Amino acid sequence: MKDQHTQQEEFCPVIQDRAYFEKQLKHCLEEKKHNEELFDMETDPELIEAHIYRRLSLECEYRYLLRQVKESEKPQPRPKKWFAFG
Repeated sequence: MKDQHTQQEEFCPVIQDRAYFEKQLKHCLEEKKHNEELFDMETDPELIEAHIYRRLSLECEYRYLLRQVKESEKPQPRPKKWFAFG
């Protein structure tokens, strides 16, 4: 019984609201800064290339998160009510 309860907790969806995306955006910016620092210190050509690809990946992630934060500011449309007539 305990295993079944544990499995249910694992599959709970993450609530992705504005606060969630802002937290992820902050984390992404920290990663971008760290990546830039590593890139500036690196001398191995393969690792330089890896940092370049990671930077591109982080930029894509940043744009996505920024878009999510902006979209969370928009008022959500009210659901349409459907009536069934007997």
